[in-house]
Amino acid sequence: MLGQDFHTEVRRAEALIADRPATWPRWPRVGVDVRRFKLARFPYCLAFQVTGDDIAMIAVAHQSRAPFYWQSRAK
Repeated sequence: MLGQDFHTEVRRAEALIADRPATWPRWPRVGVDVRRFKLARFPYCLAFQVTGDDIAMIAVAHQSRAPFYWQSRAK
């Protein structure tokens, strides 16, 4: 099922981010240090910030539809 596949992909991405958060590139043109992880199968990115040992997931953002709607959440 597609919904379960999406959920599995997001969980896999979260595990990879938690393992090595600095690996993923910064999101360009945001103005603050937000990193992104592009999902392989779906047109979405995970936007997250790293502060010390903490990782804050900001959004699961569609790559084409209002891709910066979450920008006000970033600190």
